[in-house]
Amino acid sequence: MPHTYVVFDRSTGALLGASTHYEVASGADRQQSADEVLEQFATSLGSRNADEVDVLEVDLPVQAIQEGFRVDTGRRTLVPKLELHLEAQRTELEGDGSDSTGIEIRAVDQNGKTARRFAGEIQVATTRGRLDPKGGRAKARAGKCQVTLTSTAETVQRVLVTAEDPQGLCRPGVVELEFV
Repeated sequence: MPHTYVVFDRSTGALLGASTHYEVASGADRQQSADEVLEQFATSLGSRNADEVDVLEVDLPVQAIQEGFRVDTGRRTLVPKLELHLEAQRTELEGDGSDSTGIEIRAVDQNGKTARRFAGEIQVATTRGRLDPKGGRAKARAGKCQVTLTSTAETVQRVLVTAEDPQGLCRPGVVELEFV
């Protein structure tokens, strides 16, 4: 199994990069020190200080790690990312410009349970309608938050509301609605 290393944010566990080191001359994978790995990522870490990031060796190929994992900073282990689950109170709104519905956003673990320790900003966007809070920035507490979608004065068969975690700890989520 190749030596795979992940560079992560010490406070959030978000992955900042992953790599292996293969030496062509020897035809083998080579183990690296944390300093060597950090040196490879020095330019991509931006304004982060060395004490804000760390390195962890894991038993997965780089391709399997990139999108679906984060580091549990307390246990120093690679764990699946949480997922943002969106649930609208109603999926059909009158296309009159004033009908609205609440949409609950929850950060859930791989078992579908709300991750009550999750807190932070969630960025919400819609293909049609207006979101409250304005700008689509909702604050999650105890793993959840809520936004309100108000329709526009039109008929739209497919309205998507998406949510993303700017910290990178959760996979994005989406819910589909309709303005009738």
